[in-house]
Amino acid sequence: MRIFMRDAEMADMEHLQDVFKRASMSNENDRGPLLEHPEWFVLSEKAVKEGRMRVAVEGHDPVVGFATYLVSDGVAELEDLFVDPAVGAAWNRQGARAGPFGTIASVWIRCAASDCQPPRNGVL
Repeated sequence: MRIFMRDAEMADMEHLQDVFKRASMSNENDRGPLLEHPEWFVLSEKAVKEGRMRVAVEGHDPVVGFATYLVSDGVAELEDLFVDPAVGAAWNRQGARAGPFGTIASVWIRCAASDCQPPRNGVL
């Protein structure tokens, strides 16, 4: 499985919203409250517009996951991490637990807070 990371773009919002909703609904204990409050399914464009969101794509698939981060006093902090439930399940079957996206996101987030160079072309 080859995952490519890039900055999120406004054109991704439909796919981001879809991953956000499906990932949120994948937790059985959260479904009831979420269905009672559909307004909670609105993913803000703020992180995309501010350049604080990275997306993961696999092959020609649309977005399969995304992460947002905050940087304060030179320290980066993961704000959100959502992975398409079908992709996450495939990673779990392979014993990857959080999947490669968690590792990739952490590399990019650390680089956001320093002068390091992220992996070439965003591929890990």
